[in-house]
Amino acid sequence: MNRNEKFARTVLSLMKNDDVNRRTVAEAIGVKYSTFCDWVNPNHPSTPSVEELFKIADYFGVRVDSLIDDTDLNVDDKIDIALKTKELIPVLGTVPAGVPYEAIEEVEPLSYELIPKKWMVGDRRYFGLVLDGDSMADEYNDGDTVIFLKSSTCESGDNCCIRINNNEATFKKVVIESDGIRIKPLNPNNRSGFTEEFHSRESLEYEPIEILGIAIYKIPGKVSK
Repeated sequence: MNRNEKFARTVLSLMKNDDVNRRTVAEAIGVKYSTFCDWVNPNHPSTPSVEELFKIADYFGVRVDSLIDDTDLNVDDKIDIALKTKELIPVLGTVPAGVPYEAIEEVEPLSYELIPKKWMVGDRRYFGLVLDGDSMADEYNDGDTVIFLKSSTCESGDNCCIRINNNEATFKKVVIESDGIRIKPLNPNNRSGFTEEFHSRESLEYEPIEILGIAIYKIPGKVSK
């Protein structure tokens, strides 16, 4: 089944389920009736643009990729769809998953990653960092890119990018206790030998711990060290 045929049969099925006709849909998405009729004719070569595909998908409340096969799209169409459904966020540098040290911060982002636009609710913002070390394995491995939700606070037990004493950065599990904060690795047998650190409320006065972001997603690295 080619792209035109799949699209036409899928839309005709959606129209039948919703009990709407061609004219109703054409008017709703703002195209000529004759144009829409061509689109839903399996034997007609005409197909909607990416922009028009989104309008049709929105009208029926379905995903764009349910209307067509990804393999039927050219590179430009795939890029257009990706940028309409996803948001580019910067991968800012590396962060140690081991003994804390000064994080590598690039003047320019190392790269960019795509996240779903639906994550961008309100003022939520995200950034990525590449892990250096294995103290958060096996959940997060050396070379993985971790996506963080920017936040200055966290819940006890969250895995966070933190900054210690204004300059030493690390990625650890943060446990909030009544008398201080404990930072812990997920992998106690990590190569760096980092076990855990307890920072009392008193010590936080002169050696503060700053929450930079909460880990919400990872993109596996191509090669583990």
